[in-house]
Amino acid sequence: MPKEGVKHWARVFILEETILNMSLLRKFGVAVGILLMSAAVISTIILSVLTQITDFTSLKPVLTETLKGSLPQLADQSKISIFYKALKFQCDKNPEGSIKLPLDGQELSLECSVISNSTEETILDNAVGALFQKTYYKDYGCDFMTCVSSGETGGGLLFLSSSSNTFFKNTMGITVALSIIFALLVVGAAETWDGRLKALGITLIIDGIPFFLVGSLKLLVPTIEGPLGNVVSTFLDKVIGLMTFNFQIVFFAGVLVTIAGFVLGFVIKKKAAKTPEKKEDNKKKK
Repeated sequence: MPKEGVKHWARVFILEETILNMSLLRKFGVAVGILLMSAAVISTIILSVLTQITDFTSLKPVLTETLKGSLPQLADQSKISIFYKALKFQCDKNPEGSIKLPLDGQELSLECSVISNSTEETILDNAVGALFQKTYYKDYGCDFMTCVSSGETGGGLLFLSSSSNTFFKNTMGITVALSIIFALLVVGAAETWDGRLKALGITLIIDGIPFFLVGSLKLLVPTIEGPLGNVVSTFLDKVIGLMTFNFQIVFFAGVLVTIAGFVLGFVIKKKAAKTPEKKEDNKKKK
């Protein structure tokens, strides 16, 4: 075989091997991008739920009812009446001041203005509400992760505080950014636009599958009797509702993107099939 022929086939072989390597590299990039994107999307969903349930307005009904149940010294109306009259008596001496109250191991400062605007029927709600607010906005002297790693969680109350809410919110911003970056990795690694859409769509569908399973979580939680049980049940319904809603959005977004990918692929194939026919027609006309 002439030298030129050998060189030609060598170049062809090198080109084919390069194309094969590029194809394998692209497939590897798509696979890695899908895995990372999937993890980031699921993390975003979970953090979104945690951000919403650790919000002040979401936690207040649950924790105030829990705090009421932890105050046996105010278990009946007669004790509440004595409690209210004692507060009133002290505030009459100093209407502009506040009173420190030891309630179930917690020291609660109640403003006399709050007490003067309370009645025997509302004083307990106001006192517990103030205790919740103090607990929720408590300064633990460290950021969330530092407190968790050092064990300074205030008996677990750190996880139900503004510190945890801020941490979940900020972390969710990071996972959203990572989801976009990894989605771009999939887009850049895939060879065709229909393939890109299918890869992104199927990933979102898989991530959204828990949408069908989240509702069964309530069956795993033991029933709690009484007013506290009603509050916990309502809170749990809210958590499950949020998770279902978030996974549902991801699932159906994935379905739409996947359908778009198949439609685009069909259009591309149809155009590609028509192109040779047009060339043949043009040749015949010439």
